[in-house]
Amino acid sequence: MNRVVLIAIVLIIYMVYITFKHKETMKKLSFPQQLGVAISFLGVVGIGCYILFNSVRYFDAAVSNDIFSMIIQFIIALVVLVVSVLAFSAIAYKITNGILPIERKRK
Repeated sequence: MNRVVLIAIVLIIYMVYITFKHKETMKKLSFPQQLGVAISFLGVVGIGCYILFNSVRYFDAAVSNDIFSMIIQFIIALVVLVVSVLAFSAIAYKITNGILPIERKRK
């Protein structure tokens, strides 16, 4: 199985899991809002993967030290993850008029 197909399958399964987990919240959203959130999620994930893939390839070719390359890849992945989460949260908040993102219960 191709790696991209496997990642796509895992992403779809994760989206279905989140939808069932938060079905009460999803009932509050209209269909266009749900579609907008799903498209936004896929778009943010796609852009993040593109940036991650190309930046890792660029730095991997530029750096000959494997340990230093791995540290740079980790930092890039962390930055891309944080920026992606913040961007998706802002987009989802705008699309759903504040219903999403779901606040986590804090102890």
